[in-house]
Amino acid sequence: TSLDALPIPAWQVHADGRGVEFNLAVVLFTGREASHLLDHGWHAALHPEERDQWLARVREACHTGAAVDLRMRHADGEFRWLRVNVSNAEHACLTLCATDVTDLIEAEQQAGHELALQRQIFDQIPAFIVVKDADNNVLRCNRRANTYFRGSESSMEGHNTYALFPAEVAQAWHRQDREVLASGEPMLGLVEE
Repeated sequence: TSLDALPIPAWQVHADGRGVEFNLAVVLFTGREASHLLDHGWHAALHPEERDQWLARVREACHTGAAVDLRMRHADGEFRWLRVNVSNAEHACLTLCATDVTDLIEAEQQAGHELALQRQIFDQIPAFIVVKDADNNVLRCNRRANTYFRGSESSMEGHNTYALFPAEVAQAWHRQDREVLASGEPMLGLVEE
């Protein structure tokens, strides 16, 4: 096909989702005959959770220019994540070009699980915990810190301490943070508040 020059899975679909053309990379990825992929046949390779929503997501991606992540069954029987870029093609067709991003998405999901576990552990500690970056932005904090500093459960995360506290307090804390970062040693004892 005209898409065979592309080394990644690429295919064209009508606006209603019927498959028109598939390159060799799609055939190899799915392990299905090209004739079986035509029309609506290629939908069988999509993960069951993707089948009802993929067309709406692909159409939106075509208008926004954003990529869409879809799961398709690999020739080995496992479902893998594909990051699909969508563009308009001739004759009211959409061209979909995909890159396998399974490892990336699994790493992101694992990081999310680890962050959730860390948050559960942090919330069990009776002292307050605030994790900031070098620019004084709050990356993470536990429930105790939110209660102590804000008097409510609303999160400080995603905010800079200069926006949360009086300037002189935020400056003092930021100065102490920089000293710790520069020395590589923990600051022990009382700190300015």
